[in-house]
Order: sequence, then structure tokens, then C-alpha cells
Amino acid sequence: PEGERSFRGVIKNIREIIKNCPVPVIAKEVGFGFTRETVQKLFELGVTWFDNSGSGGTNFIGIENRRGGDFAELSDWGLPTAVSLLEILSLSLPITVIASGGIRTAQDIAKCISAGADLVGMAGSLLKKLQWEGYDALDNHMATLTFQFKAVCMMTGCSNLQELRKQPLIILGQTAEWMRLRGIEPGKWANR
Repeated sequence: PEGERSFRGVIKNIREIIKNCPVPVIAKEVGFGFTRETVQKLFELGVTWFDNSGSGGTNFIGIENRRGGDFAELSDWGLPTAVSLLEILSLSLPITVIASGGIRTAQDIAKCISAGADLVGMAGSLLKKLQWEGYDALDNHMATLTFQFKAVCMMTGCSNLQELRKQPLIILGQTAEWMRLRGIEPGKWANR
């Protein structure tokens, strides 16, 4: 398998990359989602762009398992995308947040933007569409997603992303429970 498996000196390496890179460095998770503690540490090193890549999308442990790895017991490891996104946003840091990991629909995109994400990333579902149905199908799918996203904005009375970010967002279930246990009040999003 490719990829670095030794994480010795990773903090020093991150500092050096940030110091010498002329463009923003994006810290990207690989299907496990960031906790707020990790984001805080990386922010203190100078990282200001984060791609949360929570569980629910491409599972890199699953990929390693298919390639002959021995990580089966870790196949469900990680924070769901919504939990990771809300953990990051709860810090209220001056950062750019990319929500990704299992984003498949216009409604998923709208929820991420409404929560406070600056950008939303999609990969797996689009690559599958391209691989199995071709470029035209992907192009049509993207046009449909765009139309549906605009419809969600219209149905919420929003004419731009800034307005969507101000809409009340009701967080329920396991995500709300997680937030409360971590000391993050979901009502912050519901009462704005």
C-alpha cells in the first residue's frame, strides 16, 4: 500500500509546510472526521482550512482492508460528517471549513451550508456516476443537484448562501445527543 505509515515528527512537518507554502494548507481527514481538539491543535500550528471528511463517505480503512490490510475491527471508526462539522464549527475559529464525507444530495449540501460550512465536497457518488454511466450522466446529475439546491434555497426563502447560513437548523437524534455530551448546545443552530 502507498502512503506514509510513520507519523514521527508530524507536528514539525506540518509547521514546516505551513511556513513554506505560499497558499493555504488544507488539513483533510480521510473518512474519520475531525474532533474539535484536533482542529484546535492544527489551528495553533497555523492551519486555517479544514476538510472534515467524516464517516459516511469513502472509508479508507475499508480500502486498506480490501487491499489486504488487517483493519476489519476498525471499519466503522470515525465521527459522522454532521458530528465532525458541528464540532469544528462550535470552536468559532477564523477558519474555512469544507464539509465532506457521504454528501450525496442537494439536501445534504444545504444542511452543511446551513450549519456553517463554507464549502461542500463530494467525491464517491460522483465518481461512481461517471464510471458507470459516463460524462453525460454526470453532467445531468450535477445539473439536477444544482437545480435541487436552488429549490431548497427557494423553499427556505433564501436567495444566497449567507441567508441559508442564518436559517434555523434543527439538530435531533444521535447528533444532538453527541453534541450535548460534548458540551455543545444544538439550540445555537435552532434559535438564530
